[in-house]
Amino acid sequence: MTTATQSQSQAQQPHPAALHTAVQPANGASYWVDMNRLLGRLEEREAPARQAILQQLDALCPLKSGSHGEVCEYLVYYHQLLALFPDGSSSGLQQSGQLVALTGSREKPSSLLLKTGELHIELEVDSSGCENGARALQNLQIEARVDEGDCQPHTALAAIDTLLDSTLTLADALSPRLHRPRSDRSFRTPGGEDYLTQNRQLV
Repeated sequence: MTTATQSQSQAQQPHPAALHTAVQPANGASYWVDMNRLLGRLEEREAPARQAILQQLDALCPLKSGSHGEVCEYLVYYHQLLALFPDGSSSGLQQSGQLVALTGSREKPSSLLLKTGELHIELEVDSSGCENGARALQNLQIEARVDEGDCQPHTALAAIDTLLDSTLTLADALSPRLHRPRSDRSFRTPGGEDYLTQNRQLV
């Protein structure tokens, strides 16, 4: 038997079709999930979740040696990403073509845009250099789409999808609290040309 409280709770839950209409990006546009904001809401899971996300980043956009989590400085040499490590060693991407754009200068980038499949991963980096002993990677912005069938976000990182699916409602997952605001930053290719993420909406 359904109680009045249960009926009220059910009434407050939007129908999946209505929810889909409310959050589906227009014209194939997609959202960008802010890793720091997402993990900030999951304090008890932050450390293991962050490690899982970094491991998947290394798997999808691998360096020839070392981990993105250990890099102390990034720079772009001609069209190649160069990652520097505290011990003085350096490495490039196994697939150099994954670097598609950046912000800031090639010598001191503020972010690096990598592409895996049809989705982008933006590495927000600290360009102050290796001498301060800090890790370069500060945050990830992960492009997400909404699946047409089950209305679930889909990103390039399964760990992000798991967190969005298991800990938040879809409305929460796509709320401005977990996404960067509309940005006027312009990405440029390593060659200096404008890079447009066609049909992608920065929200």
